[in-house]
Amino acid sequence: MPLYELTHTERDPSRNRLFRFEGELLGEASSYMHGKDRWSEMRLYRTSLDEYVVEKMGNSSRPGDSIRSTIHHATTPQGAIESMQTSDDDGVVYFTRLARTVLDQACREDPDLRYAYQVRDLT
Repeated sequence: MPLYELTHTERDPSRNRLFRFEGELLGEASSYMHGKDRWSEMRLYRTSLDEYVVEKMGNSSRPGDSIRSTIHHATTPQGAIESMQTSDDDGVVYFTRLARTVLDQACREDPDLRYAYQVRDLT
């Protein structure tokens, strides 16, 4: 399994954190469009310990802008899925197109993730 090193960035670079793990990339997506100077990317990994890492990146080609990266570590498939959700001003929770694309890819590779995504246990 390949070794990955991902950096969680903060406004204060001295607070950046490095995540290092062996694993496999389960899914990835980008909102990049030709002519746009800002876009998002998302990746979902399964580690060699059967845990999950979600990487969300905000990219920019504008001078002075920096790449923003958020890393989420989850010990369960449900935790990974929840870290990919977002909510609107009314508190409605949903998946962005980017997150749905990543999850669709990842669910083809990971049956536990697929089950957690398809079955919402409310008990």
